[in-house]
Amino acid sequence: MKRVLACVLLLVALLSFALAEDIKAVRKAIETQTAKSNKAYRDLNLSGLTALMTDDFVSETPDGQLHSRPESLINLKEVFKRLISVSEIRSHIDKITMKNGMAIVSTSNFMKGVMKRDNGTKSTFTVESKNLERWEKKKGVWLIHYTRELKGGKTTIDGKVQ
Repeated sequence: MKRVLACVLLLVALLSFALAEDIKAVRKAIETQTAKSNKAYRDLNLSGLTALMTDDFVSETPDGQLHSRPESLINLKEVFKRLISVSEIRSHIDKITMKNGMAIVSTSNFMKGVMKRDNGTKSTFTVESKNLERWEKKKGVWLIHYTRELKGGKTTIDGKVQ
């Protein structure tokens, strides 16, 4: 009986270690994809950004509005038309869990840059946000499937909170 119990405990320990290793590998893969996303923003490369999204990507605003991938692309195109430069961008994975083969990721994000205003003038902006994301592995690559910007983010334009 003691031998069986010891084997069961060893199996549980090995499975826990394997799952921890899987989470580490998933975290590393998503950090790599996030670095590509940040580079796409710095380079003002919309196609580089959209290449990291699943075909059925959905974004959700803090007030609960859902946007399909085509709607999200329209919104992103408008943002990219206004961006002049992104001088700083950071994304940090605060927490990651696995559920039904998807990675559920909580992130903290910061972006700083220069944008074109409606009147044609340039303004400095910052954006701080927290997001909840779902990532899905497609053909061996982790892609973002869903993102929701959580309430409480902060945007400044020329130092003034918006």
